[in-house]
Amino acid sequence: MALSTISGTTGITDATITSAKLADFAAAVDLNGVELILDADQDTSITADTDDRIDFKIAGVEHFSFSNSSGDTIIKPMVDAKDIKFQQFDGRTLLDINDGGFVGIANGATGAGAIRIFEDTDNGSNYVGLTAGSISSSFTLTLPTADGSSGQFLKTDGSGALSFDTVSSAADDLTTGDAAVTLATSAGNITIDAQGNDTDIILKGTDGSSDTTFLTIDGSAAGEAIFNAGIVIADAGNIGSASDKDAIAIGSDGDVTLTQDLELKHDGAILSFGADDDTTLTHTDGTGLTLNSTNKLCFNDATQFIQGASGTVLDIAATDEIELTATLIDVVGNLAGSGTGTFAGILKTDDTTEATSTTDGSLQTDGGLSVAKDIVAGDDIKLLSDASVIHFGANSEVTLTHSHDAGLILKHTATADDKPINLILQTGETDMAANDVIGKISWQAPDEGTGTDAILVSAAIQAIAEGDHSSSSNATSLVFMTGASEAAAAKLTLTSAGHLLPASDDAQDLGSSSLQFRDVYTGDLNLNNTRHRKNEVDGTSGSWTIQEGDDNLYILNRLNGKKYKFNLTEVK
Repeated sequence: MALSTISGTTGITDATITSAKLADFAAAVDLNGVELILDADQDTSITADTDDRIDFKIAGVEHFSFSNSSGDTIIKPMVDAKDIKFQQFDGRTLLDINDGGFVGIANGATGAGAIRIFEDTDNGSNYVGLTAGSISSSFTLTLPTADGSSGQFLKTDGSGALSFDTVSSAADDLTTGDAAVTLATSAGNITIDAQGNDTDIILKGTDGSSDTTFLTIDGSAAGEAIFNAGIVIADAGNIGSASDKDAIAIGSDGDVTLTQDLELKHDGAILSFGADDDTTLTHTDGTGLTLNSTNKLCFNDATQFIQGASGTVLDIAATDEIELTATLIDVVGNLAGSGTGTFAGILKTDDTTEATSTTDGSLQTDGGLSVAKDIVAGDDIKLLSDASVIHFGANSEVTLTHSHDAGLILKHTATADDKPINLILQTGETDMAANDVIGKISWQAPDEGTGTDAILVSAAIQAIAEGDHSSSSNATSLVFMTGASEAAAAKLTLTSAGHLLPASDDAQDLGSSSLQFRDVYTGDLNLNNTRHRKNEVDGTSGSWTIQEGDDNLYILNRLNGKKYKFNLTEVK
């Protein structure tokens, strides 16, 4: 680079220049492809590292370039899928050359975009402009594929496709004078257009030598038709809408038939019946319809009706049956009946009154209650009479009877042999395994005032499977449980083989010093204190078996295998 002047710097060499400003160039500066950095953080620059192309880098990214192609100037974005936008000082986009293949005018601006083509004169102040109006959604107009013919106009197919078409000026029959005037066409519509704002279309004529307005189509009321006289249609003619042309049918006898709803939009509207309007149906705003006086709404004949018999009584009369069909029939107040009430569905009360006697609760009866199916109660079942009985079975052969201040008596009432009462405790478990509880009976005093241990289960009997039950085994033990200062725990077990076993080794006694068994009937008597205790004589322990012989009693030492016999003396 050749520097002509370095502002404010003299007497220095190139080797000592660390930061210089180019104050003036006396001749062309050759950068020779070197990047020209423009900002302090060195991420905005101009370079010509490609021959015949200038590249502009902004914020460290190469954004666009200038080049030429066959003499044409090429401005090219260097980031794919990005647009070229021309913006106003305030940031509004005025021109958007979009990567999507379109040019946007005033895209995002506050005013409508416009294209202006100026006149071919020296001043060029007049123009033809194309501007987008205020629209609610975007649409595209597709130009014709040909230029059309002279006198043609441009039309759309309603979907944005434009084409050229010819204006038809045919008017087949237009006659004026003092005779009849005919406006006719063999095809197409006849349009009468009052184009002035809120202007009417008025049809007039002469009636009884008087100029009379027959029909006014009110332009200020969206075309409301005002007839000077009534509307008369042909016999059996129809009146309707564009979507339902026979909504109102009038027969030759004057009868009116409605195929759609009849709406009386007036609050307090009255629908009258009879030559003298003796029966009326009156609308009460926000309330409903009222049938006048004590008139009846009859069905089939006069014996079936609904009637407001007075200001406080409503009668519903039928010769046989009144059927109410609904998901819910809500009766507010008392319901009184003198006959038999039969329900094919569910009789339900949502009242939550508790039953404490035979005269309160949500459902009361002064007689018996017959129930053919199961009874399911969500709370207590109370039998309030002493000696009340619950019967079981088709012939009530099993009874559960209350004994006043005593308890319950379970009885089989049959008098024949082999009719004992049999109380079976069953489990629903389908796979009984070892130590599974089959059934249990427990005793407890939960209301004991001292609480703690006193309210725990104090005694129980439970049946426990000794092993997996199968088609050939149901071995079960009966465990007797008692409590001392804890919930009832196992103390004795009666095994499936009939053995009576203590819950733990050397823990339970058979009898006591004050309560002993009278006689003990047994086979061999095995004595063993080697595991837990010593004798009171010499402090040793042993294991002995006493056995019976024909003439002697024998004692066997199980520790050393020695055998002895008792010295027996006959007593006569």
